[in-house]
Amino acid sequence: MPIDSEPIPPSVESDIQTPELDNTPEVVGGLEVLKQRKEAGYVRGSRSDGNYVALAMGPGGWAGEISLAMAMHLDRQGLLDQVDMLIGNSIGCVQALYVGTKQFRDCFAGVLNHMIPKGKIPKMTTLREVIFEEYPVQFDKLPDDLPIVIGVTNLDNFGTRLIRSDEVEPTELAEWAIRACHLPWLGGPPPEVNGLRYSDTGLAKPNTTEMTKQINAEAKDDENAVITHLIALENFIPSKPTIKNRLLATLYNRPVDAFIKHYDPAADPADVFKASISGGQFSDLRAYKKEFEGSLEGNVFEVDDGSGHQLSVERVYPADLEGLPGLTTNEIRRLRIGWISGRMAMRTALSTTRESAKSQVPT
Repeated sequence: MPIDSEPIPPSVESDIQTPELDNTPEVVGGLEVLKQRKEAGYVRGSRSDGNYVALAMGPGGWAGEISLAMAMHLDRQGLLDQVDMLIGNSIGCVQALYVGTKQFRDCFAGVLNHMIPKGKIPKMTTLREVIFEEYPVQFDKLPDDLPIVIGVTNLDNFGTRLIRSDEVEPTELAEWAIRACHLPWLGGPPPEVNGLRYSDTGLAKPNTTEMTKQINAEAKDDENAVITHLIALENFIPSKPTIKNRLLATLYNRPVDAFIKHYDPAADPADVFKASISGGQFSDLRAYKKEFEGSLEGNVFEVDDGSGHQLSVERVYPADLEGLPGLTTNEIRRLRIGWISGRMAMRTALSTTRESAKSQVPT
């Protein structure tokens, strides 16, 4: 039975708990914009409604299959074609390629059938085998009107380099997507390109909102390239700031700090701090609470993108199921639970978005 048509057991569906959406009348989320576009017959990239909507696949290792399932459900509702841009962070860079070509089942099968048998930790070599050999991305199916933007961390001058599909060949974009999944310490020496070393996107950009801010900043004076709405597909449920979780986050942070400082001793301490809180289930403990002014529990909110524009951010979290996959959990059962969780989360998010009198975010 195809993985995207597997029935959801009633006993599982009845136990699902998703974070309560906290839409306010003043902020319209990206999902609502997509619904309005479908009804109006929107032409992708035209900005005829005054908006520019980006769909972002976030970091998460094996748990990245959750956001892949979310994107697939979005496509089944006829809403993926209303998106103006795809953004990838870490494993989300690879998934953005498969989402762009709508090869959802190939991406998931590549993980289940090829990557899992190769080891507990995702490796760049096995990612390359999946993308180019076992379940190859059909690059000729990448839409010309759907730009894909991915990020990689420059270790020698700590920061993020953005790679755009309209500036490089598709195969080169795929190679950069693989480099964006390099694991600090565990992944061996970081890949080197033209004398510079690169690693996982999440080191310099802990979430896709931060990436979107950089995309808008680099757009400079081109108003047509400024993103107004971000739909962030999250692979982890925000952790509660308990003492235990804070201690676990600290244990994770130390090797990440050391990895960054090893390659760039002059890295800004504030940037290193952001990177430290970017990993695993602890990504929301301080970063989102500080960055988004108490919106830790809210799914739709506005932020200043730093370039004079307001950015509407809508985060879709996994449905809260027991046994969700983690960064290094390569159990088939857990990944299938993650797949179900992603589908259910997007279905819930779409059913709970509501109309607002405000049709666009001011720019």
